[in-house]
Amino acid sequence: MSELNMHTFFTNNNPDLFACHRLHFDGNGNPVDSDFMDINRSFENYSGLARADIVGKKGKELSALGHIFKFDWLGAYCRLAEAGGSVCLEYYAEDTGCWYDVTVYTAQPQLMVTVFRDITGKKAVERRLCESEARLKSIFRVAPVGIGLISHPDRVLLQVNQKFCELTGYRMDELVGQSALILYATKEEFASAGEEKSVQLKAQSSANMEIKLKRKDGKTIDVLLNSSPVDPENLKEGITFTALDITERKSYEAQLKYLSLHDPLTGLYNRAYCENELQRLEGGREYPVAIVAADLDGLKLVNDILGHREGDRIIRVCAQVLKNSLRKTDILARVSGDEFVLLMPRTDSAAGEEVIKRIRRGMEQYNLDHPGFPLSISLGMAVSTSDILSLEETYTLADSLMYRDKHYRSEIVRLQIVKALLTSLNERYYTTETCAEQLKELCWRLGNEAGLNMHQQTDLALLALVHDLGMVGIPEQLLLKEEMTEQETEVMRQHPKK
Repeated sequence: MSELNMHTFFTNNNPDLFACHRLHFDGNGNPVDSDFMDINRSFENYSGLARADIVGKKGKELSALGHIFKFDWLGAYCRLAEAGGSVCLEYYAEDTGCWYDVTVYTAQPQLMVTVFRDITGKKAVERRLCESEARLKSIFRVAPVGIGLISHPDRVLLQVNQKFCELTGYRMDELVGQSALILYATKEEFASAGEEKSVQLKAQSSANMEIKLKRKDGKTIDVLLNSSPVDPENLKEGITFTALDITERKSYEAQLKYLSLHDPLTGLYNRAYCENELQRLEGGREYPVAIVAADLDGLKLVNDILGHREGDRIIRVCAQVLKNSLRKTDILARVSGDEFVLLMPRTDSAAGEEVIKRIRRGMEQYNLDHPGFPLSISLGMAVSTSDILSLEETYTLADSLMYRDKHYRSEIVRLQIVKALLTSLNERYYTTETCAEQLKELCWRLGNEAGLNMHQQTDLALLALVHDLGMVGIPEQLLLKEEMTEQETEVMRQHPKK
């Protein structure tokens, strides 16, 4: 290299630090020192020394003048002599905390060029990247949700965390390298999930979907799967995903949905569902639509005398009798305490009457099988053959006919209920019937002596027969106790009110 070329080479504006040395060797040909032949402006500025103070000096003379001169020049030259070509290494200056990328190569025989490139910023970035990677690995390892990396489009599991293993029941070595097919119950479900995810990823930068996965033990779980490509421009780089077990949440949602549309006591549909169905059928193509209004007779009397637990039992019995009389296409709902509605699409009057007959036969059969408290249901039916008569009006008409049926049968039903209650009372306390008959006879005499008319005497005698009816609702063990607590006494005092 000529002096002119060397001067041009070293005096350019290159930000890297250049230094040229001429080596001195011992008798064995090993370098023992070097002279600084030239440096560039960046070296001069960085060292804080003028070029004239450096050029011509030996390396050992300058070794104490700053961190850049503490570099092991001779060690680098020895390595260069052994390796040939060039030597690259990193150098850390402890007194300044700076990192350098150092390259040493031969320019001419015995003439070496050393290039220092400050890589402190690069090393800081690398350190931050390493720290960030360590944090991400830690998050990946301890995250409370399943995390993984899957290939695209063949969907092979490349990496999963421990939580994903717990979620699926597999060991990590059983998952990594395997197709995600092992997590699906069928090939169809596997293909469907893949297609849906691909469609979402093409439309946006992520995919969110609820899927069902099959655990190693065969159990099926609901999973919320969020996916995002490593490189949106190249899906072959893989897809990262998170998987959250939402089985319990889905179960709660199903329960809430069920409760929002069903009556918890009977399991039948509720008023909200019934109203939705009326709106759906209105103006539809399922005419004629028959509507049956049904009302459980005597429920208030049962609740007042026997208690609400017995009342609830009678409601469930009524619901079952109605349900057993339906066809698959019919819709049965409990719309209030003792009221039920039956919606029958594509049903004319004749078909509706057949359903009414089945309900009545069901009542009769129940009462034959259960001779205690009688089951009685008042019924009314109306049919809409077109949308000229709205289903709301049809329902109102059916309700009106039901109340007509209830009024017609009310006295008979009431007497049947009272008779059943008296029978139940007499079966529990065999002395009750004798006492009632004796009291009835006394009431006849009292009424006669008091000058009551026949109607008044009949009412008084009837009162004598039913005066202990409230005892049906009193626990038997309480009636037989010799001494009662204050609370038990208060319960006993309820018997006349019942």
